[in-house]
Amino acid sequence: MNSRDFRLAYIETVYNTAAYRFTLSSTDQGVELYGGRQYCVITAANPFSQTFSEAQNAVRNQHLKLEIERLGFEFDWSYGEQADQTWREDGVVIFDVPLEAALELARKFEQNAILYGKESKVALAWCDNEELEWFFALLELN
Repeated sequence: MNSRDFRLAYIETVYNTAAYRFTLSSTDQGVELYGGRQYCVITAANPFSQTFSEAQNAVRNQHLKLEIERLGFEFDWSYGEQADQTWREDGVVIFDVPLEAALELARKFEQNAILYGKESKVALAWCDNEELEWFFALLELN
């Protein structure tokens, strides 16, 4: 499988952070997350979409957090899940991170794609070719 085989899964994921719960939409809802700050949502779990154990993913995410701290970026927890809550993947949201640095970090942790947000737009950013597919955040109710 190539990374694009998981495109629909990324688009249908419900993204959860300390501040927001949202999905991706092709329609502008007028929502600007994080006051317009640039951010990315990233995980170190399940590299290249291969299922790892919960313990292995926890270790990988701890290494990701240590790397983010080393780079000096502010971050907070996040997780993605299927709408029916049968699947969950923990990660982080990183603030004020340039796209290039976010993609480099994602590649280091063997990810297919990340979310990259700026103003009211949210991109599915592919790590292999740096292609951006732009969407908008659609806030979900808890």
